[in-house]
Amino acid sequence: MDLRKDQERQTGARATSRRVARGDGERGASIDALIARDPLLRLHCAISHPSEWQVYPWHPFHPEGTRSVSLSALAADGGLRARVFARHVAHRGDALAHFVAYFVRPLVKSVRIALERHHVALLRHHDETRVAFELSADFRATGRIVLRDFDARAPATPHETAETLHTLRDCLAKLVAAFRHAQSPSSPADNVEGAVFAAVAEELRFVPPEIARALPNELVHAPPIEQEAILREVLRRVETRARERVADPTRLPPAVVIDVDLCGFMPRDRTLAAVRQVGGPQPGAPHGIRALLEPEGLTVLPVHHELGWRHFVAAHGLDEAYPGVDWAELRVRFERAYHRPWENLRTDRVTPGLARFVRDILHAGGEVVFNSGRRHRVRCHTEYVLTRAGLPSTPLLTMPDDRVRPVADLKVENMRCLPPLDVVAIFDDLADNRTALAHTYPTAMGVAVRIPGFAGESTGTSVPTVATFEMRPRVQVPARGEVPAPLAAQSIGKLAIAELYAPPWAAEHAVCLTTEQSRGIIGHLVARAEEDSERAARAALSRARASVPGADQTERDVFALHQVLTRGQFFKGRRSHYPLETAALDVGPYVAARAPLRVVMLGFPIKHGDSGLKAFGPLPDFAEMAALVRLRELVGTLRRVYEPGVELTVLMDSGHFRPHPADVTNRYHQKLRDYRDVVGMDGMTFRDIDEFAEQRLAPGTRARREERIREEEERLREVLDGLAIERDPLGALRAAAARHSGTSTLSFDELFRSLIHSIPMPPPPSGMQLVAWSKALYANVYHPDDPDASDDVRAGRGTLLLTAWRHTVRYMAAVRVNRTMPEYGEPVTPRVRLAAVPRLHCCGYSSLGGSTLLPWHGTGAIDPRGYVSTEFAIALLDQGFVPVYSPLLGNEQPWMMVPATATRVPRRGARAELDPAFVRTIRMRRT
Repeated sequence: MDLRKDQERQTGARATSRRVARGDGERGASIDALIARDPLLRLHCAISHPSEWQVYPWHPFHPEGTRSVSLSALAADGGLRARVFARHVAHRGDALAHFVAYFVRPLVKSVRIALERHHVALLRHHDETRVAFELSADFRATGRIVLRDFDARAPATPHETAETLHTLRDCLAKLVAAFRHAQSPSSPADNVEGAVFAAVAEELRFVPPEIARALPNELVHAPPIEQEAILREVLRRVETRARERVADPTRLPPAVVIDVDLCGFMPRDRTLAAVRQVGGPQPGAPHGIRALLEPEGLTVLPVHHELGWRHFVAAHGLDEAYPGVDWAELRVRFERAYHRPWENLRTDRVTPGLARFVRDILHAGGEVVFNSGRRHRVRCHTEYVLTRAGLPSTPLLTMPDDRVRPVADLKVENMRCLPPLDVVAIFDDLADNRTALAHTYPTAMGVAVRIPGFAGESTGTSVPTVATFEMRPRVQVPARGEVPAPLAAQSIGKLAIAELYAPPWAAEHAVCLTTEQSRGIIGHLVARAEEDSERAARAALSRARASVPGADQTERDVFALHQVLTRGQFFKGRRSHYPLETAALDVGPYVAARAPLRVVMLGFPIKHGDSGLKAFGPLPDFAEMAALVRLRELVGTLRRVYEPGVELTVLMDSGHFRPHPADVTNRYHQKLRDYRDVVGMDGMTFRDIDEFAEQRLAPGTRARREERIREEEERLREVLDGLAIERDPLGALRAAAARHSGTSTLSFDELFRSLIHSIPMPPPPSGMQLVAWSKALYANVYHPDDPDASDDVRAGRGTLLLTAWRHTVRYMAAVRVNRTMPEYGEPVTPRVRLAAVPRLHCCGYSSLGGSTLLPWHGTGAIDPRGYVSTEFAIALLDQGFVPVYSPLLGNEQPWMMVPATATRVPRRGARAELDPAFVRTIRMRRT
């Protein structure tokens, strides 16, 4: 394709993109436009004219150009198939994994993205001719599928959605057959179908209901949107009550109560066995009841309580088909078979999402109680299921073996045996149980549970109801189909890491900036910051003149400084934490003396890049650089309203709370100083907090502090002695919280859950990439004995837990010692202290205005709208972001991440660059 044709195509794509953005022409829209605005589609999908080999957009890693090979050609042409598969895949040690990653996932993901985000059917009914795969000049797959025409059928009807998914199934079948034919006889007999099915099931998890309805039952995994809203509301209430309890320790701890049978547990195996057992020949059915003898065909399975049993019988018309059967008596026999032998209770499985939901509640500061109707004699069987799911030591309430009172009454009585709790929500499948508990806990939210595939009680529309405890791992797409921003979680512990995907070829879409381009982006941000600084200063001075008329210069300056410090782009937290009266105590002495204002900030410790999930490496990236621009903006604004100026000291706490290798911290701090010089930040000093204290106080202060920390560590170890974090993490953390009071704002278990994602990683097995290794460990890190995990993963989780425990003890000891050494907490007095974590009497400070993460806890990114933020690396990769490298940081790690759609290949043979139009949009949030 010559340059003129390509320019024409680019012009047409931009025009189509504008039409789609306006909503013009729903049908016949160009796929060019979708690829131009959706980063994930750009990574996984390209287009090609049916008569041409050239693929567009050009692949940034192959400037010489790429070609496409159709699925039909792979299926029919043995020579071509051998050239593509046998040379490129089958001779690799990870042949099957590579095949799935480079051929299967791009196809499935492209179809899903188009349907879910844009309501577009990429594939037509039994038309596999449109599907091709992009190859480099030497026939190596790039990870993109290629569509052979540009017509996007939008909006896709339910019928077209079903046709697309059927065609996808046919395409995958041909792809698997082609791969099998290409394998040499000596290749290992891999379970190709199983690997492909697992990948497809993972890619299609949590699809919207309209797509789920068109999928085979074994692939459907879409929790209702209403369910997610209910579960998130429960978590929100737990978090709110936990925060209130921090402010008022007299409040009771928040808790969630969960029933076991047909609520927290799914008894599918023993239900099927009990159904078969009672389905044989009997009065009224001399040849047996076929539906019960072959229960796999039942639409719903029976439950043992009377109301649910009647619903089961009626749902299948069994009472009409077998009028002579005593269905009431049969229920009694079913109930006996359902509960006996008791050993069968060990076959139960926890309801999908339960383990994750329990950990989310604990992470939010709440507690979980399993309040079961089971008797004491089967307690060990119940604990076995909980332990297998990674929930050992979770409080479990059972009932007397000789119980005669109603279960609902005994559940209430059991709760009274516990220490007082603030029950936030009650999950139970039976209304009587929820009602009885609600009388005792009137503020609790009652949630009905209807396990899918079982005939339970009918619930009204007014009763919050969930089927499982699952929530979607990603941000939901708006109705109009806009591309979502990254996940923007405040804690990586809240991300469903196992569900996030990092394309192995994302690095091939990287952009490499020049020094001039890098400095140009910084200059662009600095120029905007200067404009905003002047605007903020004018507003603060105007407000001071209007609000304190007749006041002297000192009062006006104090008011204006407070206005700047609490302005939207700088301030974080509640303004009641930093009222004018508090600001006057901090700045008043300097203003009265007409001396430079002292501002102190604790931060910039070290980049948390050990796992590769939060950041890609140990050096400061664009997030820290942008944070320095924001500090420059703040200092510049303060100087504009207060003539004597500002002295800013950043106290870096790299080894203050827990030690880090000196070479790592030195490189981090040196790069920060380089950024400071590029940004032009005069009047700003970086100081190590321990060196600063050593200089201010008597020599030897640092050594004495370390000695006291070691003594405190020993006391903590004595308090926590006997707790086995590597065997029972949740139980150990619960016991640690009970034994150790922590501080007024920091508990041992909360600190542990934070630090476990910021510690050195055990080395990955040979040949395994760091991100894949980290995902495997952190996907279920609190379940070190997971029977579904490999030996390497179980050992790695144990190592992580022990390391985090050791770091938590050290950190907590340092915090407690600091409380006895006020010089460390107040290194400069009076002063304005910019607090990254807002609290009373401190000026809460937002480094990037609206970004939820501190710069050193994540990766610098620019979202599709041009806003600078800090996000987790794994979330950025999952959402189609690609690396941007700069000489200012080097090739060790990306300088920033941008959406794939922010890059372009300007001409054939050229490397990828940032789109100039996108660069012009780069800015920082103002609130």
